[in-house]
Amino acid sequence: MSEKPQPKPKPKLRWYQYRLWHLFLVTLIFALWLGWICHKANQQRRAVDAIEDSGGRVFYDYQVDANDVYMPDAQPPGPAWFRSLVGIDFLADVVECTANADPFAPGITRPQLADGWVEQHVTPLTRLNRLTLSSTGVTDTGLVHLKGLPRLNGLWLNDTQVTDEGVEQLQQALPNCRIYHTSRRPQQGY
Repeated sequence: MSEKPQPKPKPKLRWYQYRLWHLFLVTLIFALWLGWICHKANQQRRAVDAIEDSGGRVFYDYQVDANDVYMPDAQPPGPAWFRSLVGIDFLADVVECTANADPFAPGITRPQLADGWVEQHVTPLTRLNRLTLSSTGVTDTGLVHLKGLPRLNGLWLNDTQVTDEGVEQLQQALPNCRIYHTSRRPQQGY
Protein backbone atom coordinates (compact mmCIF):
# COMPACT_ATOMS: atom_id res chain seq x y z
CA MET A 1 0.00 0.00 0.00
CA SER A 2 1.22 3.34 -0.88
CA GLU A 3 0.77 6.26 1.36
CA LYS A 4 -1.14 9.21 0.20
CA PRO A 5 1.03 12.33 0.14
CA GLN A 6 -0.01 14.80 2.76
CA PRO A 7 -0.78 18.28 1.50
CA LYS A 8 1.58 20.96 2.68
CA PRO A 9 0.06 23.14 5.40
CA LYS A 10 -0.71 26.68 4.35
CA PRO A 11 1.64 29.20 5.90
CA LYS A 12 0.01 31.34 8.54
CA LEU A 13 -0.02 35.05 7.89
CA ARG A 14 2.02 36.88 10.43
CA TRP A 15 0.61 40.00 12.11
CA TYR A 16 3.27 42.16 10.50
CA GLN A 17 2.45 41.10 6.98
CA TYR A 18 0.25 43.38 4.98
CA ARG A 19 -1.00 43.82 1.51
CA LEU A 20 -0.52 46.74 -0.81
CA TRP A 21 -4.05 48.04 -0.21
CA HIS A 22 -3.22 48.34 3.51
CA LEU A 23 -0.43 50.73 2.62
CA PHE A 24 -2.77 52.74 0.39
CA LEU A 25 -5.37 52.91 3.17
CA VAL A 26 -2.86 54.10 5.77
CA THR A 27 -1.48 56.66 3.30
CA LEU A 28 -4.98 57.92 2.52
CA ILE A 29 -5.87 58.30 6.21
CA PHE A 30 -2.60 60.15 6.87
CA ALA A 31 -3.14 62.45 3.87
CA LEU A 32 -6.69 63.29 5.01
CA TRP A 33 -5.50 64.02 8.55
CA LEU A 34 -2.63 66.20 7.31
CA GLY A 35 -4.96 68.03 4.92
CA TRP A 36 -7.37 68.80 7.78
CA ILE A 37 -4.53 70.09 9.98
CA CYS A 38 -3.24 72.30 7.14
CA HIS A 39 -6.75 73.60 6.45
CA LYS A 40 -7.24 74.57 10.12
CA ALA A 41 -3.78 76.22 10.23
CA ASN A 42 -4.53 78.23 7.08
CA GLN A 43 -7.91 79.29 8.45
CA GLN A 44 -6.27 80.45 11.67
CA ARG A 45 -3.52 82.29 9.75
CA ARG A 46 -6.10 84.21 7.69
CA ALA A 47 -8.03 85.11 10.85
CA VAL A 48 -4.87 86.27 12.65
CA ASP A 49 -3.86 88.39 9.66
CA ALA A 50 -7.29 90.05 9.51
CA ILE A 51 -7.31 90.72 13.26
CA GLU A 52 -3.81 92.20 13.22
CA ASP A 53 -4.57 94.26 10.08
CA SER A 54 -7.48 95.86 11.91
CA GLY A 55 -5.31 96.85 14.86
CA GLY A 56 -6.13 93.86 17.07
CA ARG A 57 -3.81 91.43 18.80
CA VAL A 58 -3.74 87.68 19.24
CA PHE A 59 -1.96 85.49 21.76
CA TYR A 60 -1.05 81.86 21.17
CA ASP A 61 -1.27 79.04 23.69
CA TYR A 62 2.49 79.02 24.30
CA GLN A 63 2.37 82.74 25.26
CA VAL A 64 -0.16 82.26 28.08
CA ASP A 65 0.41 80.10 31.16
CA ALA A 66 -2.16 77.92 32.98
CA ASN A 67 -3.36 80.94 35.01
CA ASP A 68 -4.01 82.99 31.84
CA VAL A 69 -1.01 85.22 32.52
CA TYR A 70 0.83 86.55 29.47
CA MET A 71 4.47 85.43 29.25
CA PRO A 72 6.35 87.92 27.03
CA ASP A 73 9.52 85.81 26.81
CA ALA A 74 7.81 82.54 25.88
CA GLN A 75 9.47 80.54 23.15
CA PRO A 76 7.31 79.20 20.31
CA PRO A 77 7.10 75.43 19.94
CA GLY A 78 9.22 73.49 17.49
CA PRO A 79 12.56 74.25 15.91
CA ALA A 80 12.97 77.62 14.17
CA TRP A 81 13.61 76.06 10.75
CA PHE A 82 10.31 74.12 10.95
CA ARG A 83 8.36 77.20 12.11
CA SER A 84 9.73 79.18 9.18
CA LEU A 85 8.70 76.36 6.84
CA VAL A 86 5.11 75.74 8.02
CA GLY A 87 4.32 78.82 10.13
CA ILE A 88 3.40 79.19 13.78
CA ASP A 89 -0.29 78.50 13.11
CA PHE A 90 0.56 74.89 12.28
CA LEU A 91 2.13 74.43 15.73
CA ALA A 92 0.10 76.62 18.12
CA ASP A 93 -3.50 77.70 18.68
CA VAL A 94 -4.82 81.20 19.27
CA VAL A 95 -6.30 81.37 22.79
CA GLU A 96 -6.79 85.10 23.26
CA CYS A 97 -7.88 87.80 20.86
CA THR A 98 -8.33 91.55 21.19
CA ALA A 99 -10.21 92.91 18.20
CA ASN A 100 -10.51 96.56 19.15
CA ALA A 101 -10.80 99.00 16.29
CA ASP A 102 -7.58 100.99 16.39
CA PRO A 103 -8.51 104.63 15.76
CA PHE A 104 -5.00 105.29 14.42
CA ALA A 105 -4.94 102.37 11.96
CA PRO A 106 -5.27 103.76 8.43
CA GLY A 107 -8.42 102.70 6.61
CA ILE A 108 -10.01 100.85 9.55
CA THR A 109 -13.30 102.09 10.97
CA ARG A 110 -15.60 100.81 13.70
CA PRO A 111 -18.36 99.63 11.38
CA GLN A 112 -15.86 97.46 9.48
CA LEU A 113 -15.33 95.40 12.65
CA ALA A 114 -18.93 94.29 12.79
CA ASP A 115 -20.98 91.10 12.60
CA GLY A 116 -19.67 89.72 9.31
CA TRP A 117 -16.12 90.38 10.45
CA VAL A 118 -16.74 88.38 13.63
CA GLU A 119 -18.28 85.52 11.68
CA GLN A 120 -15.46 85.39 9.16
CA HIS A 121 -12.42 86.02 11.36
CA VAL A 122 -13.24 85.08 14.94
CA THR A 123 -15.32 81.90 14.61
CA PRO A 124 -12.46 79.90 12.99
CA LEU A 125 -10.51 80.35 16.25
CA THR A 126 -12.22 77.40 17.95
CA ARG A 127 -9.75 77.18 20.84
CA LEU A 128 -10.27 80.80 21.85
CA ASN A 129 -10.47 81.34 25.64
CA ARG A 130 -10.76 85.13 25.88
CA LEU A 131 -12.09 87.64 23.39
CA THR A 132 -12.31 91.41 23.48
CA LEU A 133 -14.71 93.03 21.01
CA SER A 134 -14.86 96.41 22.76
CA SER A 135 -15.13 99.54 20.63
CA THR A 136 -16.39 97.66 17.59
CA GLY A 137 -19.64 97.72 15.64
CA VAL A 138 -20.71 94.25 16.80
CA THR A 139 -24.45 93.70 17.37
CA ASP A 140 -26.56 90.83 18.68
CA THR A 141 -26.35 89.22 15.24
CA GLY A 142 -22.58 88.94 15.60
CA LEU A 143 -22.90 87.36 19.04
CA VAL A 144 -24.80 84.43 17.54
CA HIS A 145 -21.59 83.35 15.80
CA LEU A 146 -19.74 83.16 19.12
CA LYS A 147 -21.93 80.26 20.28
CA GLY A 148 -19.61 77.95 18.34
CA LEU A 149 -16.67 78.78 20.64
CA PRO A 150 -17.13 76.26 23.49
CA ARG A 151 -13.85 77.13 25.24
CA LEU A 152 -14.65 80.83 25.51
CA ASN A 153 -14.49 81.80 29.20
CA GLY A 154 -14.14 85.60 28.99
CA LEU A 155 -15.81 88.07 26.61
CA TRP A 156 -15.55 91.89 26.73
CA LEU A 157 -18.27 93.83 24.90
CA ASN A 158 -17.84 97.40 26.15
CA ASP A 159 -18.81 100.23 23.80
CA THR A 160 -20.61 98.01 21.26
CA GLN A 161 -24.12 97.87 19.84
CA VAL A 162 -24.95 94.66 21.73
CA THR A 163 -28.17 94.64 23.77
CA ASP A 164 -28.85 93.03 27.13
CA GLU A 165 -31.08 90.46 25.42
CA GLY A 166 -28.25 89.43 23.10
CA VAL A 167 -25.93 89.04 26.06
CA GLU A 168 -28.53 86.92 27.90
CA GLN A 169 -28.94 84.59 24.91
CA LEU A 170 -25.20 84.17 24.55
CA GLN A 171 -24.85 83.56 28.28
CA GLN A 172 -27.38 80.72 28.03
CA ALA A 173 -25.43 79.18 25.13
CA LEU A 174 -22.06 79.61 26.90
CA PRO A 175 -22.78 79.18 30.62
CA ASN A 176 -19.09 79.02 31.61
CA CYS A 177 -18.25 82.33 29.96
CA ARG A 178 -17.98 85.61 31.88
CA ILE A 179 -19.43 88.35 29.73
CA TYR A 180 -18.47 91.94 30.45
CA HIS A 181 -20.93 94.41 28.95
CA THR A 182 -21.07 98.18 29.45
CA SER A 183 -24.54 98.35 30.94
CA ARG A 184 -24.18 95.44 33.37
CA ARG A 185 -21.96 93.67 35.84
CA PRO A 186 -20.09 90.53 34.69
CA GLN A 187 -22.30 87.52 34.20
CA GLN A 188 -21.36 84.74 36.58
CA GLY A 189 -21.11 81.53 34.61
CA TYR A 190 -18.88 79.56 36.92
